[in-house]
Amino acid sequence: MTLSGVGKCRQVGISESGIDEAVQKLLARGYNVGRMEQLETSEQAKSRGSTSVIRRKLVHVFTPSTTSEGNIGPDAVHLLAVKETCNELENGSTAFGFAFVDCAALKVWVGSISDDASCAALGALLMQVSPKEVIYDARGLSKDAQKALKKYSLTGPAAPLMSPVQPGADFVDPAEVKNFLDLKGYFKGSCNRWDHTFDGVTSHDVALCALGSLANHLERLMVLYTSILTIVLLNLGSHF
Repeated sequence: MTLSGVGKCRQVGISESGIDEAVQKLLARGYNVGRMEQLETSEQAKSRGSTSVIRRKLVHVFTPSTTSEGNIGPDAVHLLAVKETCNELENGSTAFGFAFVDCAALKVWVGSISDDASCAALGALLMQVSPKEVIYDARGLSKDAQKALKKYSLTGPAAPLMSPVQPGADFVDPAEVKNFLDLKGYFKGSCNRWDHTFDGVTSHDVALCALGSLANHLERLMVLYTSILTIVLLNLGSHF
């Protein structure tokens, strides 16, 4: 094994037979791991010129919250996306849409909750899901919601990583989310059409945008489970 550093990234050279074990050790220590594959031999590189660099390509990014080697069940690893909007139907109360994935089980849960300034329902959701990582749009969350996330990150049992969505990488239009998911072929493994899951969601649009944030994050990590993920509606307090 060789180790070098470029910028803020550490580079590790590992034989192909030992890569799975090495990745799991790095994930257990909280690192994100990008897998690069060599696209040509040294001889092929030299044929393009004596100073040519061997071509390599990033093919997958492993993170502690998207491991496919984790437990299934009560000890499962979850990646959670949260969106917030004003719910005019309930006298200005807040509606949160959420979507979270268990990459080991190849399953996604979606839903929505109504909350007030105390964000008690959001806190209950975090406690129930116990995510390893939370994706959120800092510009789209109220101060009360951000305080609730920060409090959970400091005092919750999982101490999750809080990951604000990159500018321009989030969805605000439900129709755009639907087009994105259909284009990428997510949830083809579901028994029914994925969008039928949202028939029972009270705040349909914000839940769909949360799912879009989650799927877009997985796309950026090159987590290629598009054809076999299933999607399930979750009501707060029910088992999953």
